[in-house]
Amino acid sequence: MSAATQQFVSEVRSRRESQIPPEFRLTAAQVSSVGDYDVITFLNTKAGLSARELQITNSPSATELAKKIATQEYTSLEVTKAFCHRASLVQQLCNAVTEMFFDEAYARAKYCDDYLAKNGKTLGPLHGVPVSIKEEMDIVGKLTTWGFTAWARDGPAKSNAAVVDIILDAGGVLYVKTNVPQSLMTWESTNVLWGSVLNPNNRKLGSGGSSGGEGCLIAARGSLLGIGSDIGGSVRLPSSITGIYTIKPSSFRFAYNRSRIFHQGLPLIFPVNGPMAVSIDDLELYCKIQCTGNGGLARKLDPNVVPIPWSPLTFNRKLKLGYFVDNGFCAPVAPTANGIEAAVEALRRAGHEVVPFPSVVDTTAVFEMALETFNGYTDVLRDIIYKQGDEGLCKAMRPNPNVDPLAGGPTPSMTAERVWNAVDVRETAKTVYLDKFTEMGLDAVLSPTLGIPSCEHDESAGLFAAISYTVTWNVLDMTAGVVPCHTVSDPTGEDAPKALGRAFRHPGEEAVHLAYSKNPSVFKNSKVGLQVLGLHHDEERIIAVMRVIDSVLKTQPEIYGQTRLATSLHKSTYLRHSTVNRITIIHSTVFLVKQFEAQTLMPFAIKDVPSMEGKNVIITGANVGLGYVTALEIARKGGNVFMACRSESKANEAIAKIKAEVPNAKVEFMKLDLQDLKQVKGSAEAWLAKGLPLHVLVNNAGIMANPFALTKDGIESQFGTNHVGHFVLTQTLLPRIIESQPSRIVVLTSSAHAMAPQPDGIPFDKISDEKAYTPWGNYGISKLSNMLFARTLAEKLKDEKVFCNSVHPGVVRTELMRGPYEVYGSFLKVLMFFMRPLMFLPVEKGVLTQLYLAVSPDIETKNYRGQFFEPTAKLSKPYTAFGTDDVLAQKLWDYTQKLVDEKLAA
Repeated sequence: MSAATQQFVSEVRSRRESQIPPEFRLTAAQVSSVGDYDVITFLNTKAGLSARELQITNSPSATELAKKIATQEYTSLEVTKAFCHRASLVQQLCNAVTEMFFDEAYARAKYCDDYLAKNGKTLGPLHGVPVSIKEEMDIVGKLTTWGFTAWARDGPAKSNAAVVDIILDAGGVLYVKTNVPQSLMTWESTNVLWGSVLNPNNRKLGSGGSSGGEGCLIAARGSLLGIGSDIGGSVRLPSSITGIYTIKPSSFRFAYNRSRIFHQGLPLIFPVNGPMAVSIDDLELYCKIQCTGNGGLARKLDPNVVPIPWSPLTFNRKLKLGYFVDNGFCAPVAPTANGIEAAVEALRRAGHEVVPFPSVVDTTAVFEMALETFNGYTDVLRDIIYKQGDEGLCKAMRPNPNVDPLAGGPTPSMTAERVWNAVDVRETAKTVYLDKFTEMGLDAVLSPTLGIPSCEHDESAGLFAAISYTVTWNVLDMTAGVVPCHTVSDPTGEDAPKALGRAFRHPGEEAVHLAYSKNPSVFKNSKVGLQVLGLHHDEERIIAVMRVIDSVLKTQPEIYGQTRLATSLHKSTYLRHSTVNRITIIHSTVFLVKQFEAQTLMPFAIKDVPSMEGKNVIITGANVGLGYVTALEIARKGGNVFMACRSESKANEAIAKIKAEVPNAKVEFMKLDLQDLKQVKGSAEAWLAKGLPLHVLVNNAGIMANPFALTKDGIESQFGTNHVGHFVLTQTLLPRIIESQPSRIVVLTSSAHAMAPQPDGIPFDKISDEKAYTPWGNYGISKLSNMLFARTLAEKLKDEKVFCNSVHPGVVRTELMRGPYEVYGSFLKVLMFFMRPLMFLPVEKGVLTQLYLAVSPDIETKNYRGQFFEPTAKLSKPYTAFGTDDVLAQKLWDYTQKLVDEKLAA
């Protein structure tokens, strides 16, 4: 690149930087303080966003925002300013944006507000909602460069792309264009004009491509809904890589034309545009707008659009899904395979039928056909790169020995005969896929989206084999969506590289595996997306399937081990455990009536939480339910809260919610997997190394009545999670708790401790025996163990000012019913539909008893030790004699200590 071109690039980037308002700028010190894994946490805590801006930008969906703007809970102008602010911050940290036109966006937002006030109705379904858009799409007065300096010299666009007019017609507010790869033909968003996009989850990695700027901006919530395009995976790859949602439609379902492209002749693989978003609701909203908006505006703008109105679909039955993990061309690396297999297991446990999908499509032939097709555009690209200016290639576009589809590789130009042969490959593959899909009676097929979670910067050129999972479905022109399914939290543990046990199929596959295995730790916090595949023009069904899958994945227990057993429930489960079920029903009914009466007795309320300034509090399972509200209320009163959770991403989402409500909250994430005892001990020791006092430990996390499974240490999952994991955590932290006295230990038990089986209460020799397992019986064992552990520990601490008690919070509307739903299915769901609103405590009331034990001065003044409390803040007696059996309690302590010593020594 010549000095003149370098100067031109510098001028373009300077103009972009000048578009950031001074009040949105970060200082150099702020930028340098942000760690590679901490972008989103920084945005939610230290970037200068107001509480109102955090509330807006952390909204659950653009669809929800549209409703709040329509009801005037928010104005479009304040929403637009919030997203302009956050997008500016993301740009300064991750380089996601090419142009920012905030003044125009503010004017448009004000117009939306004025229109609503004057007319009492909205402009359309996107009224006042900020929408980001890929740089490829023409907007009047804005550059469309595709990362080429030559195109930047051509100046701004003179007309709008069809998709731009459709968004505006629906009431949307455009405010940024987002970064892309040079030519849009690589899967890493980097170019010589705008620079490289960084991944907000881990800036050592890229955000994918070609809609990588969109993926980055949406993952960091600088946008909730954006529009990308896809000819080889370009909305799916960045969505998988950054952990968001997308759908790639079939060709000609959505308007795509009226924008600059480098060649109209794309007869073999058709480009499409598609939404990328934080929720499936937003995907469907965009689909509806494209297919039905304004009497079919899309068809009026694009002559190729097929006039198929949007027809929403829902499933009132279990799904039948096919799946494959390896496409026969490039086996995925360990974390990708783990994510897909865990999703399949979760769906099976939820009652859906998931069966292997055979390799009927010759992926090698299809992928090679795609590369030949892309290579057919080489002459056009050369014209742009060399003839129109002193362009230069970014590294991702340079020749690579593994695959070279763009930059002058050995594949000859596409002759008419080669085109005919390529069409034959495509049509044959489409037919065999359709036949097998139909023969098996499937609703969708599940697969990886990408053979590797992401790639390091400037490494994508040699890893083209990894994108064979997306390109195939562009060639076949089938609908495909992406649902987030996995976060690489431990790339040297569960997600460590694994040998294939065979020779690599080709250098491309070897390159993908080497890219991960040479330094797996660099992939920490990267994301994996599950690809959901359908048929041609199958958008409604894929959206509906994605909703079901997303619901299942979100409602799986937050704490689980990769070594859990995938067990099938026999039809006789209910009959085999009929005695336990009768006890369960009788016990639950009596307690629910008792709990209903107790709601009128409120000796302790949220307002009674005292100041917690200077107090350090660890809460396990604090990202949802009772743990979350406990963390929120203690943080509200100035406490320093450490959220001990398995999932960092879910914890960070919870932290963001707390910060939105309590801007000065002091809340931190603490990694904790209660099903991995060595990790528990290591995590506790890492916390101790901080040198802080510990005033309160709340052992809150737990799972309930799930199908049989084992922890990583080979312990039955309920006993291991609810009791043994907390035993190790408490034991490791105990010296610091004693040093920090007066201090508290709160252990969550349950009324279900009464379900522990007769005659032993805790059958130590059968705890992890699958044949002896019953979901509720073993849950009762774990909850009785919690109670006895608190009782024994209190006795051991009787000479210290450490107050340890157990608490039954009540039967509360939390996510704990996930396990029972898996076991008992639709009957229980129907029953709970009627019972939960009437008899279950809301979380805000259910949390009161554990909050009371954690913070109330009563605990010390009344010297409560080893006691059992029930709602609300009421001292009670255990519901079974086992609960006061000190011989059984000591036997449990000795058994657990021996078990822990063995597992930690292994």
